[in-house]
Amino acid sequence: MDFKKKKVDVAIFALLIVALISALLILGKDKIFTSAVDNNVHLEDESNIVTEGETEKASDNNEELTISPLPATTLSTVRIELNDYLTLIDTPGLVDSGSIVNVVDKSTLKKISPRKEIKPKTYQVRKGQSILVDDLLRIDYTSGEKNSFTFYMSNDLKIRKIASKRMDLKEEMGKTTHQMKFDEDLCINGLGFIKMVNQGTVDIYTYPNVTSYTRKNLI
Repeated sequence: MDFKKKKVDVAIFALLIVALISALLILGKDKIFTSAVDNNVHLEDESNIVTEGETEKASDNNEELTISPLPATTLSTVRIELNDYLTLIDTPGLVDSGSIVNVVDKSTLKKISPRKEIKPKTYQVRKGQSILVDDLLRIDYTSGEKNSFTFYMSNDLKIRKIASKRMDLKEEMGKTTHQMKFDEDLCINGLGFIKMVNQGTVDIYTYPNVTSYTRKNLI
């Protein structure tokens, strides 16, 4: 194989791709700050970083992008001409119908959106015990050996352990059951995740239509 020729062919192909691309589309889930990505293209130092509620001029054509923890801040596409050859297009986020951000009010949304580095909170849980996360989530540990639950969620959320015989949140919330395997995370869409060590069964109580799922430990 002629590796020199192959390198030349790859280089020519890359140049063709660059020549053909005239616009870069910034697309992502709702409330993941794709607008911040657009703004930061023009940042020269950390003192210019855009914070919540502020705007930053994105180009010489005076386009401004607003950054906010609230969903649906970007209502339509915004074109930002970087130069004569490349245009960024900021788009409204893709709405995840199973996320808890769709069903809480603005004050709660600010509470569940991390503003600082998350400090994990770990609880030792036995069968017959439950964990409450504010008035948003209840986890009942219904079977299994003593387990470790480590919560990766906003620091502003109040997390506490109670006896499962108490009825807090059970009547007004929807229920989902998960059979947890060794070293799996329990993920609550839009809220965060819980790292578990041992296998066991958990009942999840949260708002109807909010999805939850399991995965191998991320951390």
